[in-house]
Amino acid sequence: GTIKELDHEIELLILMPSHPHVVQPLHYSSFAGGTQLVMEYCRGGSLQDFLEKRGAMSENRVREYSRQILIG
Repeated sequence: GTIKELDHEIELLILMPSHPHVVQPLHYSSFAGGTQLVMEYCRGGSLQDFLEKRGAMSENRVREYSRQILIG
C-alpha cells in the first residue's frame, strides 16, 4: 500500500520537467526501513522558514506566488 504509492509519487516527481520555482527531486531510494529522497538545495531556506520569519501570508500574496509558480 502506502510505501508503493509514495514511491510512485516520487517517481512521477522525478519525471516531471523542471520548473524554476519548484524544488527538484534529484534521487530517491526505497528500502525496508523507509524511503530516502534527495532534493536540490534551496538557497534562502524553506517555505516553513519563510513563514516563520514573516508570518502568515495574505490571500493576495499567496495568489502572487502561485501565479509565479504556474507561469514560470
